[in-house]
Amino acid sequence: FAVSASQDNTIKVWKVATGKEVRTLIGHTDAVRSCCFSHDGAMILSGSYDLKCIVWVRVAGTETWTRASVLQNHTRGVTSCAFTPDGMVAVSGSWDSSVVLSAIGDARLFADFEEEDSSLQQLLQDTKMAHPAM
Repeated sequence: FAVSASQDNTIKVWKVATGKEVRTLIGHTDAVRSCCFSHDGAMILSGSYDLKCIVWVRVAGTETWTRASVLQNHTRGVTSCAFTPDGMVAVSGSWDSSVVLSAIGDARLFADFEEEDSSLQQLLQDTKMAHPAM
């Protein structure tokens, strides 16, 4: 499967082998700017200008995803989102100049980094050192 974000407030799920759309996910109230699959393909994370990230979970053995949780930890539109490799944390960035880490299961806020936050700067530096191509 592949997933795409849309200006019409939806997320489209596509079957790569056929190029056909298999599902439209509806839940955002403004343009969806970012979306991705979890590493195991069981979840989709979408981020929107409506200030929310939505976690969608695939119904086992189907081409259906259901809304599992809504993460609303930004004060301006979400512009990027991703899962951590273990799929337990959602990472999102926003026009509010923050990076937010939220627990998937209970929508609990783990961390909120502001643009000038030294913790964020250290995290970015550590990431660059661990992955020099970034």
